[in-house]
Amino acid sequence: MDKFDLNLLRVFDAVWCHRHLGLASKELELSQPALSHSLKRLRDRIGDPLFVKVPHGMQPTARAAHLAPVVQSVLASVREQVLAAPGFDPKNARRSFTIAMTDVGEVALLPKLLGRLLSEAPAVDVRTVSMPPRDLMAALQRGEVDLAIGYFPDIDGSDILQQRLFRDCFVCVVRAGHPAVHSRLTPKQFQDLPHAVVQTEGRS
Repeated sequence: MDKFDLNLLRVFDAVWCHRHLGLASKELELSQPALSHSLKRLRDRIGDPLFVKVPHGMQPTARAAHLAPVVQSVLASVREQVLAAPGFDPKNARRSFTIAMTDVGEVALLPKLLGRLLSEAPAVDVRTVSMPPRDLMAALQRGEVDLAIGYFPDIDGSDILQQRLFRDCFVCVVRAGHPAVHSRLTPKQFQDLPHAVVQTEGRS
């Protein structure tokens, strides 16, 4: 099994089921040349042609017919025991979730979240953390953080699911009787006036 690409088993299964390279490539969302290349790698590794081209598709060899139930059993085990999401019963769940939140996320969502958990998952604990954006991506990938709520424009990647929860806006505050700001603050005034900036690590 050393250095064996388990994706080749999916290639075998698709060709076995469809008996056609074009249909198999569509199922796997691969180009037909890429599928043919993977099939060649599998043939070389197994030491058998596995599928022979015939007028209406691909005919499996005796070796392929022998391997098919084994391959399908392995793929089924992976789907059912590795990829299937475990059952989650919130009423009886006893675990702690770590959530990375910005200040906006804590103000807007944390009270509602804790109220909902109290009624639907009373034994679940929530721990909130704040960390620099450069560290958050790695923490999510390592499983040290379960969820990030807030504005995190630096988080990206095909293994990260993102969803917009709501839109929010910022306001600008000036003292009463400010000599330069009267009924409203213009963009130019905002740009020209001095600002008080509070910047905390991990906060946006």
